[in-house]
Amino acid sequence: MRYLPVSIDTRDKKILVVGGGQVAYRKVKSLLPTEFSIDIVSSSFIDDFKNLQANPRLSFIWKKVDSDFVLDSYDYLLIATDSKTANEILEAKAREKKIPFLNASKSENSDFIMTKLVASEDLTISLSSGGKNPALLGIIAKDLEELIRNIDQEKISALNDLRQKLKDQGEKNIGSIIVDLYKKPLADIKKYGEENCK
Repeated sequence: MRYLPVSIDTRDKKILVVGGGQVAYRKVKSLLPTEFSIDIVSSSFIDDFKNLQANPRLSFIWKKVDSDFVLDSYDYLLIATDSKTANEILEAKAREKKIPFLNASKSENSDFIMTKLVASEDLTISLSSGGKNPALLGIIAKDLEELIRNIDQEKISALNDLRQKLKDQGEKNIGSIIVDLYKKPLADIKKYGEENCK
């Protein structure tokens, strides 16, 4: 496995997305749940971007990318243009400045990839086909979304709260306690918390 799935802290981080087409739009939409400050550079934008213009974390920069393009200081770069030349220029500039980048048209050149996320309030599942079969990945993601919808979110939240209380008390067997309680009704979880947590 070349790319290790990890979660990064996006708070107070800046990402530059270069491109104004459908791929760039999809990537920007997937970044919206994060806390990234997002700059988007392109000489033109598809109409779909109009729906995002009111978002205060997004800045639209109307600019052509060529060899004179100045890559400012960003924490991450997402390349999503339809120009092979522009993509290569951006890759070279990112490497020179040591900015981790994703080239959406050539992920094997990239420092990171973006996975498909399936999320609820307290759970996030990350999926990737490594670019081999995005359509199949979409089908599997929908199946997982259905699975997550059927999980008792109140029970998950109660177990999360209980785990924190047990951790604060210095409990040594938290994992086995949580696994055992997960199989029980919510009322039993709450009762266990009342009886065993100060």
